[in-house]
Amino acid sequence: MVNISEKLINDYINGNDIDLYTLEELENDMNFMKAVIAKTKDKKMISFCSDDLKYNPEFVMFVVKRFSNDKKFIYDYSLECLRKMLKDKRYNRNNLLVVQFCLLMIKLINDPNDDLIFQLPLGFIYKYYMNQLIIAKAMNPGQENAFGYGFYFIYDAFNSDEEVTNYFAMRVLKDIMNEHGDELTKYLHKEYKRFEDIKNISFICMNYLQGYDDMLISYLSGHIKPFNDVMGSFFRRLKNRWSSYDEYVDFDKYMNMFDKVHEFLLGFYDHLDFDESDVLLYMGKRLGIIDKVIKYDFSSSNVGAEYLNEFNEREEEFNSFFTTSLTGKYIYDKLEDIITETIFGNGNSMLEVKPKKIYFNGKK
Repeated sequence: MVNISEKLINDYINGNDIDLYTLEELENDMNFMKAVIAKTKDKKMISFCSDDLKYNPEFVMFVVKRFSNDKKFIYDYSLECLRKMLKDKRYNRNNLLVVQFCLLMIKLINDPNDDLIFQLPLGFIYKYYMNQLIIAKAMNPGQENAFGYGFYFIYDAFNSDEEVTNYFAMRVLKDIMNEHGDELTKYLHKEYKRFEDIKNISFICMNYLQGYDDMLISYLSGHIKPFNDVMGSFFRRLKNRWSSYDEYVDFDKYMNMFDKVHEFLLGFYDHLDFDESDVLLYMGKRLGIIDKVIKYDFSSSNVGAEYLNEFNEREEEFNSFFTTSLTGKYIYDKLEDIITETIFGNGNSMLEVKPKKIYFNGKK
């Protein structure tokens, strides 16, 4: 380790003879070269660093922060560093420095169109820990729920850095919300008549979501900002759609039903003389939901009326096929099951998750 002094720094900068250390020693010493760059404020000094130091993530982060105003320089330099890091076994995909470095670059670039190259390693690292979750569940049959959505593995690896832990906690929470956000919405509408009646919505949502990853929510209860950063858009959407929620659910049910009908009919097009819209109109009329079918399946009421007129002219033909032929009867019975289950039954139901009592910062 170099014993840094002002004289040593000045001698190096001015090209004076230095007896105590070789140039190789100085130019491979992180603290010394940081001091030289800090004094000269000259990024050209980076070129004198050894390759080992020049592409060390900790050193690169220092340089990037020091010259953050020069966007092109820091982008080009950090990109070259990232390439070196990903090839270097010392900085494998689980290394904390890699994550810190990528997060710093994303923050400095501050442009989703330009930061993708630094987002990708974070995605690979996150995927690695999600694979750890899959392995843990496979090796512990009957205890799958104990691992939640995998935050345990994230925390175990990165808890020494709060910013990194927060970042991955937000990713896990986003995964949960992508899969169960509709269920949470349904729960809130079931429990409250008006959005204004929900007091301390963050706490209520934490109670609900803890059933999916207990350790994650326990962590976020003491780090509320990353929780609100993820949930903020959900809260705003919940508030804006509160009064139209029933219509939104209705629309979602019918879209789900249309998809299921389409998937089923793919195997019977050779047996049908009608197109899919004809079949939907027929089933809608028989099941008393034709107004909703027209509302959601056709792009305008005029188009819907045109199809309805054509349908009325051919209704006997439809009746004959669906009530007398074996294929028609089979298709009708299956479609009736699909439609009634999706629209009137539990085909689009949401899993009920019983909220659990949680503690903030370890206190009741």
